[in-house]
Amino acid sequence: MEHKSKIISLVYEIWKFHPTMRFFQLLDWLGYEYSSRNDRFGRREGYETVSKGDKQPYLFIDLYYLEDKQFEEFLLTLISEQHDST
Repeated sequence: MEHKSKIISLVYEIWKFHPTMRFFQLLDWLGYEYSSRNDRFGRREGYETVSKGDKQPYLFIDLYYLEDKQFEEFLLTLISEQHDST
């Protein structure tokens, strides 16, 4: 449980640097940022068939298999970068 509390605290710390973001905007951004910095980890792309048989591309980030410790290290890096840029 300690890891989870630490991750929540780190997310909150990052949120302070982005106060205009809503909660799920922040989570979505964190997922895309993690993926882009880690060889597109969790990136899922494809096409779905919509009305009239047209195909529409989709893209989302799935971090289901990301280990807590790896995400924690990523969050610490982000916080360090944000402190350095202020």
